[in-house]
Amino acid sequence: MLLATGLLAALLLPEPAGAADKLDPARRCLAIVGYAEASSEGMKGMAAVMRVMHNRVRDPRFPDHPCKIARQKGQFQAVEESARIKKALATPHKANLERVLLADTSFERMILDQARRLASDRRVARGPDPTGGALYFVNPDMMDPSRCPWFAKLKRTTRIGDHVFMRHYRKGEKRGAPALDCKSVGQGWYAQRRDSADARRELASASVKPIPVPRPRPTVVASR
Repeated sequence: MLLATGLLAALLLPEPAGAADKLDPARRCLAIVGYAEASSEGMKGMAAVMRVMHNRVRDPRFPDHPCKIARQKGQFQAVEESARIKKALATPHKANLERVLLADTSFERMILDQARRLASDRRVARGPDPTGGALYFVNPDMMDPSRCPWFAKLKRTTRIGDHVFMRHYRKGEKRGAPALDCKSVGQGWYAQRRDSADARRELASASVKPIPVPRPRPTVVASR
């Protein structure tokens, strides 16, 4: 179970006035990406996205701060497609999250408040991992089809809502079925771009766009 009853109850309580503005930059970046990627998935979906970010922070192949994770090029589709979100992630301490994320209705603002609370909750960062150690996630329907072959080689760990979660195979680990069926992905992505000549050319060429994985962080040796 992703969220304990106590956490669920806490998330549904009204937020004290001004509490949202007290988030530090790291938690603001978590909230921005969690909401942008999975607001339609509710608390479980947003918590899972944030857990992937926490998993990356702890993985030496990725940067060691949520904002650096969020700003990495080509990693989060909702970020890549929004200049407004990119600008907010560059200076998260100054961002008005309601404006950045277009949370205009009372319902959208409620979901954003839940994202803020999830970003601050230790149980999301350190509790049982609903993603199975995932470092990546995609919505198969909305993903760029040309990226599918790269993701298909990963290990699928779970599905939460519309998102499939994945990680690299460990050394010596037996490989299973492809993480994604590349023949069926991208229908929603293409529907949004069916009038784009660039999109048609990309699909026709079926070129594989590798997902950049950073080099391991250098080991810090404490001086004696």
